[in-house]
Amino acid sequence: MIKIGTMITLELSGQDQILKCKLVDQEENILYIDFPINSKTGKTVFLPNGTELVATFVNSQKKPYKFRTKVLGKKKDNLPMIMLQAPEYMEEIQRRQFVRIETAVDVAIHAINQEFAPFTTVTNDISAGGISIIIPNGVDVPLNENIHIYMVLTFMDGTIEYYKVTGKALRVVEAEHHKLASIAFINIDEKTQQKLIRFCFEQQLQMKKKGILNE
Repeated sequence: MIKIGTMITLELSGQDQILKCKLVDQEENILYIDFPINSKTGKTVFLPNGTELVATFVNSQKKPYKFRTKVLGKKKDNLPMIMLQAPEYMEEIQRRQFVRIETAVDVAIHAINQEFAPFTTVTNDISAGGISIIIPNGVDVPLNENIHIYMVLTFMDGTIEYYKVTGKALRVVEAEHHKLASIAFINIDEKTQQKLIRFCFEQQLQMKKKGILNE
């Protein structure tokens, strides 16, 4: 069961829309959500009965799940709600299954125990489970040591948000013109992970529109 108050990301099948909503109630076979908001426009979205959706959320143990559902109808109470079909099966999203997007995000890397001087760089790619960064010349990133990562994420609706997460560099590889460090996030909180999932979905949609990424 999904905990009441959990934030849920909805992706419409066959459409370039990412919606945000909250679980407000549930019964054995029905999930009740508030009216979802389009993450790009910030406007409320009205979903016709039968609309098929892919839902993603992070549970209280910080594990992300996804499931397929569809709109069953609407319910008027103290709060207008949309009824979704409760999932028969939910798939846990493994770290390797997170959508990984090649995009440049501004980041600052800080050592927790001052093993190296802080530095700024950009990502080579990003997912809700970790990032790879371009290592500036003259910088050494120690492996298997906890570090702090400060990120700046720009969403489709124009909002800019700043996040601090803890990570660990797992490996350093040689690329064509620079070195890359692969960093896994550690003990990331539910809200931040959900934001990263949303950011990656939005980047994926933009790439599909531009023809950079195939369906």
